Amino acid sequence: MKEVTLNSSGMSLLHVLLLSTLVAYPSSAQAQLSSVVLKANPCLLLVQGEVLTLTCLAGLVPGNHNNREPPLPTPAPALTYSIVRENVTVASGSHVLQIDKITQSQSGRYRCTVTDHTGAQRHSREVQVTVEKVLLTPTLSVEPGRQVYTEDTVTLACQLPGHSGLGWQFYWHKDRQDTGPVEQLWASAGGGGGGGAVYRLWRASVTHTGQYWCRAGRGQPVFYTQYSQAVSVNVIERFKSVTLSASPSTVVKEGGAFNLTCEVQLSDSKLNQHHGNHGLHSHPDPDRNQTTVVVTFSFLRDGWPVVRDSVSGLYSVARASSCHMGTYSCVVRAGRARRSSQEISITLDNLSLILVTCFGTFLILSVAPLAFFVRQYVMRRWQLRGRGQGELQCNERSTIQGPN
Repeated sequence: MKEVTLNSSGMSLLHVLLLSTLVAYPSSAQAQLSSVVLKANPCLLLVQGEVLTLTCLAGLVPGNHNNREPPLPTPAPALTYSIVRENVTVASGSHVLQIDKITQSQSGRYRCTVTDHTGAQRHSREVQVTVEKVLLTPTLSVEPGRQVYTEDTVTLACQLPGHSGLGWQFYWHKDRQDTGPVEQLWASAGGGGGGGAVYRLWRASVTHTGQYWCRAGRGQPVFYTQYSQAVSVNVIERFKSVTLSASPSTVVKEGGAFNLTCEVQLSDSKLNQHHGNHGLHSHPDPDRNQTTVVVTFSFLRDGWPVVRDSVSGLYSVARASSCHMGTYSCVVRAGRARRSSQEISITLDNLSLILVTCFGTFLILSVAPLAFFVRQYVMRRWQLRGRGQGELQCNERSTIQGPN
């Protein structure tokens, strides 16, 4: 085994290299504090009972090193933290302070101090934490404010006036508050310094009828506000009934005329049916305190439309033929609301054809036997006539050929 050569001072070459490394990168190469920031979660405006989390973040920059050489990995210095409120230390040793169920007495100016291994200190800016001793209650509004019909869009807006939407999640409950929410959404920025969220029933149905509440919550564990006031949503069918009728009858003679009439009965007695341009145009009638609704009609034969979105509920055929026969129905629309009628079958009147066919069959059945007997009689007569002539000829021959 080869021995390591020592210099005159008794140091190996390896020791010399280590000493040169320490000279090039002294202990001052450790990371240095650059900035300290105190973060508050969920925000600085709280309600008594919420959870506040304060986090102290220290910014570090690499220490000095020889610019001619690549930097060595920078070791993180040992840091100590303390968080103070109004110059009174409320936490030390950890960079995180969590206050469960904060009270109004814990409002104030907070800052954090970070001390590195050299004893140097840096302070964060102060943050003002405000705790309100209120029962935070959101407001719930519903649009439209009028009667809601099937296929309408209903908007349930939950707002927290005067409170930022940061961190809030909103919950909507239907019919009972002790059951799970029917919807939950994160807050969106609202006007007037408040926050809120909107729950939309894009195509309302009768099953959406009921009472609704909303509330908000944030933090971990979740802090909930009070429930809002209740609002009622009552969804009814736009059309009470749709009936299809045929005149003069569902049985039509070929070449004859027939009409199909689609009649609509609206659910609300304060709605007048109006035949106009397609779409839903509702406006109040000041004389009758009524609303006009535009209804359009479509007629279908065997499931295929023969008339689309007509403003008339009448479908007429001037000269009926076999191509007009089939199963008919009508579909009425008002806005996005629609409803179908019952089905009726239109058939061709074949009574005359049936009578002619029956009479012809009767004649055939009656004449055929008679024709058969006449044919048999004529053939018999021809046979008898032919036999008589043959016997006469035979007698004549016998007479001629007999003995003298």
